[in-house]
Amino acid sequence: MDLCRKGNTMGHTGNERLLVMLGGIDRINEWMGKIYSWILVPLTVMVTFEVVSRYVLNRPHAFVTELAFYMYGSLAILVAGYTLRHGGHVGVDIFESRFSPRTKFVVQTITFLVFFVPFVGLLIPAATDMTIKSFASHERSVFAMLPLTPYFKACLPIGLTLLLLQGVADFARSIASWAATRRDS
Repeated sequence: MDLCRKGNTMGHTGNERLLVMLGGIDRINEWMGKIYSWILVPLTVMVTFEVVSRYVLNRPHAFVTELAFYMYGSLAILVAGYTLRHGGHVGVDIFESRFSPRTKFVVQTITFLVFFVPFVGLLIPAATDMTIKSFASHERSVFAMLPLTPYFKACLPIGLTLLLLQGVADFARSIASWAATRRDS
């Protein structure tokens, strides 16, 4: 039986394929959040070591400070999609809690389309370009001359892409929920 001829490439309806895709985005961001949260363990050890070394022993280490900075930055950007998935980003809940479901949907749609998509959409190519240039120039860190800078910069386009995908997934769910509400009323 030729499923492609019927417009059904995987034996699923369009809605089922969409749900599978949205679930895949959720699983990727969930995995990233759980895996990269473990960066906090060595990061805490490094910062504690540097504080003791700097303030107790009076022997600071530039490479530890820079490595901690890079690790924290990569952690923050790589789990941005996970944070969005779990509602951890700053929102306008103070105002939205007073809105009707329809008004809330309209406000969320406008902020998504006017602010979120353009902002993240512009950052991804800029971050990608910056990462490519960093690898091409064999960029090193400022003080300790660590050769890891391009690898940490590569976290930017990856994390931003995951954030954008999670935003699109959440927006698709919001539309589906709003449409279901409209059908039921």
